[in-house]
Amino acid sequence: MLLEAKLDVRNWDIILPALQACIHHSPVDSLGGRSPTEMFIGFDVPPVIDPVVVNSDSNTDVLMTLNPATAAQQIDKLQAKSCATCT
Repeated sequence: MLLEAKLDVRNWDIILPALQACIHHSPVDSLGGRSPTEMFIGFDVPPVIDPVVVNSDSNTDVLMTLNPATAAQQIDKLQAKSCATCT
């Protein structure tokens, strides 16, 4: 995953919080299909894609929040960029 996102494996101060958020917000079978955060706090949690997205437009390792209003545009842009590199 880190290689695909072109993240430096030494940047744990950036990577670890994002990884923890994904783990804590992911549904678990042993909790009846609920996430640890949902069970502990009692609130509905946002989908896993909401917390952070790797900004692939720069040469540095940047994490940003996903804006739901522009999510479709961002995803289309990333898909077009990845398709262009495959051909």
